[in-house]
Amino acid sequence: MLMTGGEVALSGGDVMFAGGEVALSGGEVALTGGEVALTGGEVMLAGGEVMLTDGEVTLTGGEVALSGGEVMLTGGEVAFTGGEVMLTGCEVAFTGGEVMLLGGEVAFTGGEVMLTGGEVAFTGGEVMLIGGEVALSGGEVMLAGGEVAFTGGEVMLTGGEVVLSGGEVMFAGGEVAFTGVEVMLTGGEVALSGGEVMFAGGEVALSGGDVMLIGGEVALSGGEVMLAGGEVAFTGGEVMLTGGEVVLSGGEVMFAGGEVAFIGGEVMLAGGEVALSGGEVMLIGGEVALSGGEVMLAGGEVAFTGGEVMLTGCEVVLTGGEVIFAGGELVFSGGEVMLIGGEVVLSDGEVMFAGGEVAFSGGEVMLTGDEV
Repeated sequence: MLMTGGEVALSGGDVMFAGGEVALSGGEVALTGGEVALTGGEVMLAGGEVMLTDGEVTLTGGEVALSGGEVMLTGGEVAFTGGEVMLTGCEVAFTGGEVMLLGGEVAFTGGEVMLTGGEVAFTGGEVMLIGGEVALSGGEVMLAGGEVAFTGGEVMLTGGEVVLSGGEVMFAGGEVAFTGVEVMLTGGEVALSGGEVMFAGGEVALSGGDVMLIGGEVALSGGEVMLAGGEVAFTGGEVMLTGGEVVLSGGEVMFAGGEVAFIGGEVMLAGGEVALSGGEVMLIGGEVALSGGEVMLAGGEVAFTGGEVMLTGCEVVLTGGEVIFAGGELVFSGGEVMLIGGEVVLSDGEVMFAGGEVAFSGGEVMLTGDEV
């Protein structure tokens, strides 16, 4: 079937497509009711317009190729349990309705997807973003299962809500920009091995799940990141904090490699555990407040050249690694610091001790020109 113009309107009934080929290069298709089921065959959209305001579309098999035209979803329900969808061009706009991915495969290599409303739920299947652009300004995205893989393209989050309770997100390339939106991670796994993540606004809340940073670059210039549970592991990559707020009240952060640079913003540790066994942490500016939780340094390097660190509570244990204090301000008014091993070098800056406890049982402290 070849459609190059005209109009097709479906307001009821049942359409089942199990084989053959349907090609749309023009015209208009409007679904306001009824049910469309694709179990096989091939559907190609190279032009024209498809509008879904109600009804149900079910994809259990077959292939859908979107290379041009426009798809608009304002209502209704779209369910994927199998088959393959390829987006190489075309514009897809969600303002309402519900999309459920239970199985099958969706591949983005080009085109544009805009979500301003509605609901997208992943419980299975595979989504691959290789190119193109995805813009989220409203609506809700829920990931409870399945796999989402980024190797290219651009994702912009300016609003809406993203909830991860399961499944796996792999980011190996491309660009993700947060300027507003709420992201909640209660389960599942997020792995960053390449690409760039920019966070200038919005809120990220971690209460469970696993986040792994193996490579790539993460830049925080605004917004708020809250860690109340779960696990974050750094083995590589680069994190730059120039603004915004990071709050740790629980969970575990493990730093075994990579680089973290604080130039501005605020970091508050009220609970949880931070363990450094490798890599490099640089404090050039900003503010770090330790009121609870535990920090363990067994390896790696921590360098202070500016900024302010306030220790009012919390336990800091050094068994290895190197701490270099060449600038900035360090204020002790509470908490406990235990030096069992490693090396601490004080060459500049200011250290003020008004309370708390410092215990030496090993390691090395060198004072070359600091004020205490």
